[in-house]
Amino acid sequence: MAAEPRLSEAVEMYRELGFQVHVEPLPIPETIPRGQTCDSEIKCRACFDGAESQYGIIFTKPFESDGQPCSD
Repeated sequence: MAAEPRLSEAVEMYRELGFQVHVEPLPIPETIPRGQTCDSEIKCRACFDGAESQYGIIFTKPFESDGQPCSD
């Protein structure tokens, strides 16, 4: 998870290393369905209150040797 400018830097670095990259926005607590979060998760996210839109969650997946995405 990162905010700009580190978000773009990390995405670029992972792509240069040969990873497939996907970035998801940080969910806003009010949009998370009830029962899928607990009090400790909400307290842990206090640093992001009001700034969720500035952060992205980076997911990576290696490419196969032929340059195609892995099938799993």
